[in-house]
Amino acid sequence: MLLYALLILPFLALMLIFCLPKAREQAASWVNLGVCAAQLLCLLVLWPDSQAVIEANWWTWASTKTPWLALEMGSSKLELNIHLVLDALNAPLLLLNFVLLGIATWISKAQSLSKARLYHALIGLLNITVVGSLLSFNFLLFYVFFELMLVPLYFLIGIWGMKNRVYAAVKLFAYTLLGSLLLLGGGILLAQTQSFSFDWLDWYQSKLPLGTADEYRHYAFWLILIGFGIKLPFVPFHTWLPDAHVQASTPVSVLLAGIVLKIGGYGLLRFCALLFPEEIASHGFWLALWGIFSVFYASMAALGQHNFKSLVAYSSVGHLGFVLLGIGSNNVLSLSGASYQMLGHGLVSALLFILAGSLQKRGGSLEIKDYSGLWIKTPWWAAFMAMGLFAAMSLPLSPGFIAEILVLLGSFKAFGWTLGLGVCAAMLFSASYGLWAVKRLFFGPYWQNPDLPPLNRDMPLSEKVLCVLLLAGILSLGLFPFIFLDLWAKVFGI
Repeated sequence: MLLYALLILPFLALMLIFCLPKAREQAASWVNLGVCAAQLLCLLVLWPDSQAVIEANWWTWASTKTPWLALEMGSSKLELNIHLVLDALNAPLLLLNFVLLGIATWISKAQSLSKARLYHALIGLLNITVVGSLLSFNFLLFYVFFELMLVPLYFLIGIWGMKNRVYAAVKLFAYTLLGSLLLLGGGILLAQTQSFSFDWLDWYQSKLPLGTADEYRHYAFWLILIGFGIKLPFVPFHTWLPDAHVQASTPVSVLLAGIVLKIGGYGLLRFCALLFPEEIASHGFWLALWGIFSVFYASMAALGQHNFKSLVAYSSVGHLGFVLLGIGSNNVLSLSGASYQMLGHGLVSALLFILAGSLQKRGGSLEIKDYSGLWIKTPWWAAFMAMGLFAAMSLPLSPGFIAEILVLLGSFKAFGWTLGLGVCAAMLFSASYGLWAVKRLFFGPYWQNPDLPPLNRDMPLSEKVLCVLLLAGILSLGLFPFIFLDLWAKVFGI
């Protein structure tokens, strides 16, 4: 019942928000905050308190299945069930979702928003689609939530974004809609190999085609890989992401980078890494090479950016290239590292986008060339930004360090020196844009473009508290990785 509560609570909140009178529409933020707290409590109650339970069956910590639709299709029968499952793969991302959603809602609360009821209703709808995507074990139900995720994102960027928000929203919608259609095609092809079952657990437990030609699985693999790859995204399907981030408001950028992109990585792990071991074994070298290329390309592109949010967006593409690299290496080390990369990147990217929004609000610009020596005028902001950029560079004590080391070890195990040295070079190159940003923003005498409003004050207390909380989470992941790595060792013990 608590699994249904994770979906029903934000739906009820959505109804309550629309019932609020216009004079009280700012209270909608408190409704979403209360729902996040309730969902987090439900998740902690569902989380197993025994290591024996965790190890016994990693894919069924909690499960509920309700019949939805049954159709006779000749000799086959199509059964669609509302199959919701909490397991070791989706639980950490649900935890991340509730934390970041609460932070994004708190930031929104401090802003004077037009159409506040609609804004917070769309945030609630995004919450529903993310939770539904993570919990759904029926592929068609997963696809419904995955596709609906486009709707709140489109309006959140298109209505409350910056100057070119409509262009960015349309581009996001077009790219991710294409990915969704490819994903649907791959899922239908895969279902044909399983007597038209769309249940992930059926797919996982068989992993082999049932009376259908192997080429169906081959095509399904590539369609699903590219479909989720557009959502993640990796090169060359990434161009929608920088535009979306630059035009989105700070809370939407936090959610987009922190959790929405991770649905793409989650899909790659659940629907590719766990279902297509033979296909990945055949094409793993080229997938790993693709991941390395994504890291190099995105890092080089980040070095050429003048807008700070665009720099962070390209850094996200680079960091998430390690997810594809981990999947291509296809062993417990690399896949655990890929999962940890997503979790750590969610917190680091949220911190960087909050700091970017803080600078834009007080300084009026996100162009890096408009500032230098910021540590003199805004020491708190500079300190938090330096720590965020160091975490993005995957220095020790950051989750990125743990994740990338695991991916590196996994790639050496899978391919030896062939790709291992390339991974080492990619790790070094991915730190270059962070050092460049630190040099430009912090060093030298204080200067600000005189055409901008003067930067006379540092961060307010509320933003400092959020940054401290995110840094505490980042440091905890860097110091205590075994909390989640022990879970994923069971998941990916292939």
